[in-house]
Amino acid sequence: FPLQLILNCFNVFTFGNLGAEIAKGALHKFSKEKVKAYDEKELLAKELKPLLDDKTVVLFKGSRGMRLEEVLQKL
Repeated sequence: FPLQLILNCFNVFTFGNLGAEIAKGALHKFSKEKVKAYDEKELLAKELKPLLDDKTVVLFKGSRGMRLEEVLQKL
């Protein structure tokens, strides 16, 4: 990933059991308000959607088995 993209990261949203562990690690760099872990795709999409605009970049990273495209379809 380009360093500039990482440096401009404002929020961390994770999904699933391993995602919750990633969120714990993100708390070392981000405030508690900026890090959220989800176990429901619908809630993740609902809370992410208001933060999006035409300049927002969202990185979805996960295994195919997680089916994160379901979150993308709700946005």
